[in-house]
Amino acid sequence: MGVFAGDFAGAQTTAEASAAGSSQLHYPRAVALDSSQNIYVANEGSIGGLLDSVTVYPPNVPMTSPGTTGPSEVLQGSNTQLQGPTGIAVDSAGYIYTAGVSPGTLNYVINMYAPLAAGTNNTAPIATIPLGSNVFVPGLALDASGRIYLSNYNQNSVTLYPARAGTTLNSTPVATIAGAATLMNSPSGVAIDASGKIYVSNEFGGAPGGFINVYAANPSGGVNAAPLAQIFSATLGRATSVAVDTSGEIYVADPDAPAVDEFAANPSGAVTEAPAGTISGVVCGLQLPEGVAAH
Repeated sequence: MGVFAGDFAGAQTTAEASAAGSSQLHYPRAVALDSSQNIYVANEGSIGGLLDSVTVYPPNVPMTSPGTTGPSEVLQGSNTQLQGPTGIAVDSAGYIYTAGVSPGTLNYVINMYAPLAAGTNNTAPIATIPLGSNVFVPGLALDASGRIYLSNYNQNSVTLYPARAGTTLNSTPVATIAGAATLMNSPSGVAIDASGKIYVSNEFGGAPGGFINVYAANPSGGVNAAPLAQIFSATLGRATSVAVDTSGEIYVADPDAPAVDEFAANPSGAVTEAPAGTISGVVCGLQLPEGVAAH
């Protein structure tokens, strides 16, 4: 895991902070930030979920001794029902949401957990949204009101669910963005900007690899509409995750490069452009980056 300065221009090849070694990271698949910029990582474990976990780190992991900073909180153990977590989000009150497989099944679920205490938490989810089979959810995000957005890789769709009501979740979708007009192709990541617009990273189908679609805020019901904008780039391989910072700059994780690319805020129409900045190179320590988060 690497922490980098934001809104970078050109190539950036060094990390400001990193975590590995005693960090308890194990195949980190997704990353999210809470309102205090604490870093939450969904770790996909071995067969049987022995290492499936969520690990939490302070905002500034020291670069002076990379690999020696352990997590402040850990969610792990048989009670958690974590299995192959591929998405993670945290709301303003510290409730944690994960996307993964229900243990012993092939069915995907969204689990919600109460805010963690310091140390290891082997606690059960307090609410769940069942998603069924033939579903793969690599992208999970919340908007400012706490509504839940899921990217469904297998069905070329994004689904929106209501915000939690106390400690309960409503499993009836508010909206689903799907259909030929949406131009989705293997949507792998989803992010929401300050105005509510929806950003979706498509892993394949661009030139030469992935691309980003942007959709209107506040969808309702079934939405089969063209995106407001699309971002293509000749340097972008697989676009596995997307994030938007508070100024609207767009960040895309590309494990093929490996790199994180930054694109300008407020795209309009279909644009093909070079990234405004790129994090890459041996010194920065990126290896197959699957997730990205920004503030």
